[in-house]
This record gives sequence, structure tokens and C-alpha cells, in this order.
Amino acid sequence: MADKTPVRVVFNSSNVATGMAEFQTGETVPVANGGTGLASLGSAGQVLRTNAAGNALEFATLEDLADIISVGSTLTAPSNADFNITTAGTGNIVLNDLSISDNTLSTNRSNDDLNINASGTGTVILENLKIGTSGSTVTTILDEDNMSTNSATALATQQSIKAYVDSEVGAVSTTAISQLNSNVTVADAGSGTITVTVDGSTIGTFNASGLQLGGSGARVTTVLDEDGFGTNSDTALATQQSIKAYVDAQITAEDLDVTADDSTAIAIDLDSEVLHFAGGNGISTSVSGNTVTTAIDTGTVVTLTDSQTLTNKVLTNPTINAFSGTGNGSITGTLSLVTTTTDDSFLITTTEDSNSAAPVITFKRNSSSPADADYLGRIKFKGENDADQEVQYGSISGKILDASDGTEDGAIEFNVKKAGSNNIAMRINSDELKLLNGTGIDVDGTSVLDGVTITDNTISTNESNSPLELKANGTGAVKVVSGGVTFTLPTTDGSDGDFLKTDGSGALSFASSTTTASDDTRAVVKNNKSVGSSARTIDYFQATSADAAFYFVALNDLTNDHSSASIFTVAHNNSDAFIGAPRGGASGTANTLPSTTADISSDQVRVKVTAPSADSKLSYYKIPLSRANTSDATSGVTVTTSNTDVDSASESIDTFAHASFRAAKYVILVDNDSKTETGVVEALVVHNGSDAFITQYGDVNTGSNQKIVLSAAISGSNVVVSAAGNEPNLSLKIHKTLLSDSMTAVSNSNQKIIGATTVSSSATAFDDFDLDDATAAVYYVVGGNSSEGAFSVQEVYCAGAPGEASVSQGPFVSTKGTTQLNFTAAFKSDADNSLQLSVASTSGGSTTVNAYRINCLAE
Repeated sequence: MADKTPVRVVFNSSNVATGMAEFQTGETVPVANGGTGLASLGSAGQVLRTNAAGNALEFATLEDLADIISVGSTLTAPSNADFNITTAGTGNIVLNDLSISDNTLSTNRSNDDLNINASGTGTVILENLKIGTSGSTVTTILDEDNMSTNSATALATQQSIKAYVDSEVGAVSTTAISQLNSNVTVADAGSGTITVTVDGSTIGTFNASGLQLGGSGARVTTVLDEDGFGTNSDTALATQQSIKAYVDAQITAEDLDVTADDSTAIAIDLDSEVLHFAGGNGISTSVSGNTVTTAIDTGTVVTLTDSQTLTNKVLTNPTINAFSGTGNGSITGTLSLVTTTTDDSFLITTTEDSNSAAPVITFKRNSSSPADADYLGRIKFKGENDADQEVQYGSISGKILDASDGTEDGAIEFNVKKAGSNNIAMRINSDELKLLNGTGIDVDGTSVLDGVTITDNTISTNESNSPLELKANGTGAVKVVSGGVTFTLPTTDGSDGDFLKTDGSGALSFASSTTTASDDTRAVVKNNKSVGSSARTIDYFQATSADAAFYFVALNDLTNDHSSASIFTVAHNNSDAFIGAPRGGASGTANTLPSTTADISSDQVRVKVTAPSADSKLSYYKIPLSRANTSDATSGVTVTTSNTDVDSASESIDTFAHASFRAAKYVILVDNDSKTETGVVEALVVHNGSDAFITQYGDVNTGSNQKIVLSAAISGSNVVVSAAGNEPNLSLKIHKTLLSDSMTAVSNSNQKIIGATTVSSSATAFDDFDLDDATAAVYYVVGGNSSEGAFSVQEVYCAGAPGEASVSQGPFVSTKGTTQLNFTAAFKSDADNSLQLSVASTSGGSTTVNAYRINCLAE
């Protein structure tokens, strides 16, 4: 049957089918509709393939595979042609489990062997083989029993090595060295030693210093025959003849010199004379063998076993092992007793039976010029140290405090060794006992001290209902250390109803209880300002009264039943005002934050807001800051400070005690008086006890550049916030809100502290407010998990409207680098119109959360 021309549907300009028509030249059927998309055939030998873009078919040549024949799994090159496989770039040729790279063949699988095997009885021939990267190249393997080839490039077979070694070693005697008429030399290599061993025992050793017999003694270098021993060598032996000749000559020439107590001297010729030992009065002598005995006649003088009475006798340096006696004795000089017993070395016993003290030991210093501070008798306690040195470890001394006749005072001092030096540890005077030089007191048990009892760590009074007083001397203050923190009590009383407060560094003072701990007295609150869809002034202030201001705004969109919570700051340069874009959160998904503008008119800064609808109410909470008019002060957990000279080098601008506070929120006014420029910057700071972390945000500047760059660190007991200015001589006014791990829950109309709440990874109720009391709020939330060692601080915004409860998370800084806390908001099920904020922790259970809240009501 002849080929047929296909037909197609024809469409008009309105894409309406109007009929059928044959395909025309150049028309194609696309691949998506089952065609090829080609209008004509390719050239002879071409194949059909996908183009380089991968979006169409095309005809192309076989290119480099044109000469390769593929049959089944076999590729064949043309006759006598090389078969080349070439990689691109640094790629390898991979054949199953082998890789070929340049001239290197390697296995692909880890730890695989590389096997090269010949087929059948064939042989694998490797020319010029080298093992490793160094050494000789091997050209062959020889089997020669006599190794006659002696080649440096041939290996020997195991059999030829064994045959050669066996033939050579077999000709060597293992028990004798015989050189016939030749000399035999035994030599060591270098500085070694030649050892002669017989039956397993070392007889002697030879080295460069000579012969040594046995394992010790001098080494001998020669044998001398000298009758006079003139060489006097300590490394030479003497012959028998020379030793005999020398000794005989010495004895013949020697005599024995003898002297007596009367200095008479005699000489006895050892070769011909006899020395006679004669006795004396009460002394007789005798000789037995080589021993001369001198004996004391019985009854003549005291012997070891006899008794003798000594009258007016002087014993010079006698050693007396034991004695006893009666009567009085007197010793002038030093008396030393040496014993080896651990029992009494010196014992005085009295039989006197009255109630008087006895026995009595008296130490008297009979000074001819006694004076105050003179030391008297002393008992020393000595021992040895680990260097075998005598050391005095302690002593008890008597001392004159007042030598005046009739008013004498004395003292006893106890001295002990401390860190290698003698140290007076305690002194007992006539009216007091003093512990000196860092000596403390450690009492195991209960101590009663004139009306006060100390038991363990409890101090109590003994008298019923008696107060316990801690009293400093004069105008000094009483300090109490608790938990490692030193608290200083006030030195003056406060007013009626005052309470104690801390400055964050342990100094306690009285403060009025009429304001709560959360009260920021600098804040200005205005309620229910009407705003609409066009810009309207919500606040104005004299340019001379404040250089900048912080605003928290609660807005109620009455038209759409929405609300929002937002924050922005304002700064001016006396001629114009600059305002930041609001940040925060809105209650409804279709709601937006208000927009803001600011200007200066008639020396007044005007802050304007445009609401999302024409009918809206707005309330704000403002903190004005002025370099000249805002004084430094502390009010609850809010503190205002100054720094009048910040330069380009980073320097400390504020500190707080890291043991007392975990985090802080900062609002900082920056004044560059030389350029009439100001700016405002906000920051959050948190620490983990060893390092501090800070995030800087909300910058508003009247100039074109950022004024300061902030950083934070821990130095000593403080968190230190530092700033580096972009120009010198900048002046700062700093407002901070301090946050701790255990804040006290207090509140007033526009401020609230939410005390410590423990949360987990599940949402936990944290705070709530009635929409009749507040429309929106901003929270400065501090979180901490000591188990994970993670801490954070974050801004959080809440807003509520009919049917809408929302929360938005703002800037944060965390020691773990990521958000530690997550927040949700909903209406409470057990109260009307009450919005509840819940918190969950990414650090898991036992996370402690505290917060400072600012809120406003717009209605």
C-alpha cells in the first residue's frame, strides 16, 4: 500500500476547530503528542538521539564510536587498530573492580588483593620489578647454590640461599679458633667490651681501660716488677718478687713511736726491740696472744658493777644511761637527755598530799634589766623534715607584757610552723585570748561563749528571749556573706515602713515601700489617643527637654476589632527628628502595625502615627532620655547611668554583678555634640557565668553612620558591656532593665515582674492579663537551664482583641546560639477576656523563666 499523507485539525484565530487538512511540508508532530518533532530524515549513517539540551530529538553522526563494532557484550576495534579508552580531566578508567589512572592499576574495593594470573601453564613476566618506592630494581630470580653470578639486580631462591649458607657455615668450628702459626686477634667494634665467660659465669671483661676480673674493682693495664714501687700506679699489678722486696725493706727501716701523758716519747725498733706495758696504782696488765689487757684493781675505782661515792668530783661530758638520787641538785649549763622510748622520757613524781600544786617545774629568767615584751622560758617541739634537717615545729613561750612593779602583766604565746616559717598562732593575755596571723578556730561540738552557744553552723543566745547582736566597731558596717556574696548592712536606720534593697553589688540600703520593685519612675504613660488612617500627632515634647525617647504602643483598631503591640524609638538633632519603624505583633492575621513619622516644629519634637483604620485608639509608655536632664538613678530593677566620653577604642560603659543578675535590656542614647548628632540603640545581654553574649538592634541615627558598636564579656564578678564609637568624645545616657533567675513577682498598672516559673518542652502557662486591664504588652523574658548550661533573653509581644490572642517573638540572644524559648497565646478557659501567655523550652525540663512586662490599655 502506498504511503499516506497524515491529516491534522485546522483551528481559526479564536482557537476554534474549523476542519481537517493534510500535513504541509515543514510541519511536525511533537514528541509530547507521540511524534518525533522532526520534519525530515538525517544523512546516511546518522543515528537518532536526544539533543544536548535534553528537550528534543535530532539526527547526529556516530562520532568516536563509528569505528567500534558492538556485538552482545563485546566491543571490537578495526583490524590492527589500537583500542584506546581515554578519560576527561582527572577521571579514572574503571573496569569492574579495577581502576586505571595514568600508569597505575589499583583495586576499587577496600583491602582487596590485586591478582595477576597467567592462563593454564602460562607465565606472568614482569620486567624491571621494584617493590616499594626505593631500593634496587629486580631483573631476574636465580637458582645458584654457589651464588657465582653475584648479581646486584637478581634475587636468589630459598633453596640456593639455604645451600650456600649451609656450605659456608659447616666449615667453621664452633668450639675452637685455630690459626696455626699465625696471631689470633679478638677485637670489639668501636667502644665495646670483650667479656670472657666460663660455664655461664663472667670471669673478666676487657675494654679500653684494661682488664677487670669479676664484676667490680680496678681495671689492670700492665704487670710491673719494681722493688721500690716507684711507678705507684693504680692500674698495674706487682710481681711476687717485687712485693716481697718492698715489704722487707719497709719493715727493716721502720720503728714504733710511743708517747705517754707526760709527753715522754720513745721509739721501738720493730726489727729488734720489745714494747713493755707496765701497770700502775690500782691497774695491772696482762698479755694473751695478740691482746694486751689493762685491768682496774677491785675496790680501787668505780667499776661497771661496783658502787662508789664521788665527793667533789667533776664529770666532764659524761654519758649517764640511768641514775637515781635524793636531795637537791643543781646543773649549770646544758642538760641533754637522749632516749629511744615512746614512754615518759622525763618524769617527776611527788608524794606530797596537800591540795597545793605539785610537782612544779619553774622556768626563771633572772635578768638584770627586765623590760616589757621580754620573752621568758620556752618549751620547743622539734623534729625532722624530709630533707633530714632539724626543724622547730612548735613552741610555748612566756612573755612580759608589763614589767612595772605592782602592775605586772604577762602572756603565754603558742608558736607553730606555718608554710616553712615560725608563726605566732595564739596569745593568751591577762584579759583576752587572741588568734593571730590567720589562725581560725574549728570547734567540734558545742561552744558556750559568755551567753552565746555555737553548735555546728548555728549561733544562739543562752538567755531566754535575748537578742543576738552583730556589732561593728565605731561607724563600721556589719557584713554578712551568704552564698558567696558579701552583703553590707546599712549603718543608719530608714524611715517607717522602708524595706532593704540591694544595689546589685551587695550593698544594702533602706528604700521606700510606696513604690514596687518594678516601678520605673522615668516612664510616662498616656492613654486612649485617637488615631486614624492619616498621620496624627500622638506625643510632642520640647527638643531641649529630651534628646531621644523609647515608646511602647498598644493600638486598638475599633473598626476591625484588631489590636497590636509595637516598639519604636525617636531621636533628633535640634532641627529634625528621626524615628524607627515599629516592631512587634498584631492580633489578627489581616492586621498590620501602625506606621510612624516624626518632625520638629517650633522647637517641639512631634511623634505621629498612622493607624490601620480610621477609628483607632492608642496608648503609649514612653521613656524619655536626655544627656542634660535625665539623672542617674535606680528604681527597682531599672537603672539609669551615664558615660561622658566614649572614644573609638572599645571601653566599658556599664556593668552589673553576674552573681545577682542573668540578663539586661538596654536603651542607650548616644550624643555626638561636636556634630549635633544623636542616636538611639537597643541591646539584649545574657551570660552563662563564664562568658557574656549581646545582640544590638533598633538603631536610629540623626546622621548617616551608626554611632557605637557594643560588645559584652565577664570580668571578675561583673558582666561588662563595652562600646566603641565611630568618632571620639561621644556621650551616653544608658537605661537598663535588670533580669535575674529568681525575680520577685510584683506589679502595678503598667509594669509587672513575673517571678520564676519552671517550664519544660511542653507549653506551660506563664502569665495572663485581662483585656479590660491591658490591650497589649511587651515582655523581656530571661530563661535558664543549668543542666544544659544554656541561658537566653528575648523580647516578646502580646496583643488581644475579640476572638484574637496573639504572640510574636522579637530580638533575642542565647548562649546556645538558637532560640531557647517558644511562646504561644490563647484565651483562658476559666476566665472571660483573659489572654494567657505560655512558654515551652528547647532546653527541656527544669528550665526557669522570669520576665519584666510593660503593658498599656487602649479602649
